[in-house]
This record gives sequence, structure tokens and C-alpha cells, in this order.
Amino acid sequence: MNYDLIVIGMGPAGISAALYAKRSNLKVLILEKKMPGGLLNYINKIENYPGYISVSGPELAYNFLNNIKENDIPYKLEEVKEIKVVNNTKIVITNKSEYSTSNVILATGRKQRMLELAHEKELLGKGISTCAICDGMFYKNLDVAVVGGGNSAFQESLYLANIAKSVTLINRSDKYKANSSLIKLVEENDKINILNNSKVTKLISEDEHLKAIEVNNKKIIEVQGLFIYIGYEPINNIIIKNIETDEYGYIKINYNYETNISGIYAIGSTINIELNQILTVCAQGAACAMNIVRKIKNSKEW
Repeated sequence: MNYDLIVIGMGPAGISAALYAKRSNLKVLILEKKMPGGLLNYINKIENYPGYISVSGPELAYNFLNNIKENDIPYKLEEVKEIKVVNNTKIVITNKSEYSTSNVILATGRKQRMLELAHEKELLGKGISTCAICDGMFYKNLDVAVVGGGNSAFQESLYLANIAKSVTLINRSDKYKANSSLIKLVEENDKINILNNSKVTKLISEDEHLKAIEVNNKKIIEVQGLFIYIGYEPINNIIIKNIETDEYGYIKINYNYETNISGIYAIGSTINIELNQILTVCAQGAACAMNIVRKIKNSKEW
């Protein structure tokens, strides 16, 4: 089957794009490498999404998936390996099959940055984590540390304080990027100790599991878990020849969300935007999809 649109990525941006395209009678397919919802599945609590006083990320992801099912939008859990452009046709090659389409939306999202310390990769899942909601219960009544100074670090510190024996929040400066309400809650929590102007400089392990961390090349803190929240970087490892990115790896787009390659679009965390929120990326998905609908309607493809 030749699709009008293939959306790569099933986070909020990709789901929004697929919904608007489907409701405009386009033949749509969504491809997702891991699980529907993207990073939503790793967020403990969301309090700034309209219609909800508070909702967990997994719950919102589940509701988004139901939207896809209710609108009969096909999706496949396959990893995209390459996109070939042949004239006006895009051939999307996955680990299982090949699909042809006139248009592609890249909504592949972002991943969390790591500390880039020795043995960090080996200790992932063995004391090091980037998801408190996934792994927090493994550290019940144990000592843990959280690295970061933004909303995610503060939110997850509060979440872990309900589980762990103690939480040490390590911030590289004496200023925070988190919201004032989160800062107040963390500062008032007796189980959370904040270390400002601090940096994890070494990981110490025993029997292939994290035992302690070194801070500022001198102080040793015994922790069984280390949760890293130091920002994100785009996941743009899909092989598309000659696609343009900026110095940070974000895909460049025009006002229609189209890249330098005709028929290839990018939305969400794959592009460099000032306010990266669930609401804003959903709006991007809707706008991008409608741009494609208008293009098809004004062409011989309709």
C-alpha cells in the first residue's frame, strides 16, 4: 500500500499529527520503535495539561493510544532503519518491512543526556537510571542521588523521597531551572538533601552494581541508586541523506515544518523549540498534518 503519510514516532506530537491527518481522510501509518506515548511513559506527574488537574504520564499515553485505536489508525512497533527518497516517493525501511509514502513526519523525540563517565553504560540498570517511575521501587528504603537542576530532577526527587531512605539532589550551580513551586516542595522535604555547585566526577561500583559516587573529585557519597536528569538531546539517528540539522543536532525546518527535503517534515523534540511541552508539540503535530493535507489537496495526489 502507498500511504499519503507515514509518521515516525508515537509520542504526543506524532499521535496528534496522525489524528489530524486521518480525520482529513489521508491514508496514514505510524511507526514506533518502542512503546506508544514516548517519554510520557516515564513521567510521574503532569499538572499543566488542559483538562487534567493532575495525570500520570502513562495514563495520558494510554488515553492517546485509545484515540489512535478509536480512529482506526494503523500503527506498527518497528524500528526505522533508513528512508530513501526516489523522486516524489519515500521508501521507509524498517527492521521488518518496507513502506512507501508521499510524505513523512519525523517525530522521533528526544533522549536524556548522560554524564559521560567511565562505566556509566555498564551500570545502567545496575544502580544508574533515567526513570524514577520505572525503577524507583527497586530502591525502597535505600539511599539514592538525583543529578540535575530542572523540573524533571526536582519532580523525581520528590517521587523518590516517598520510596527511598534518603535523596541527595546534586545541582551543578547555585541556581535552579525548576519551577518555584517544585523548589519549595523539595526544600521543605526532610528526606531530600541538596548539594549545589556540585558535579558527579566518578562512579564507584562493587560486584557490578553502583555502590557510591564521587562529587567534585573529593567527596564520596554512598548511594545504591543514581538518577540522571541533566537535559535531553534529539533522536535523529534515522538515516536520511542530506537532511539539514543545526549545531545541536536538531532538524532544520521551514514555517510549514518541512525540512530541506521535499515531503519530509519534522516536529516535536526533533526540532529546536523554545517551549518544549506536551501541549506545544501536539499543536505542532496538528499544524504540520494540516499543511500536508493542504498540499495534497492542491496537487494531483488528492
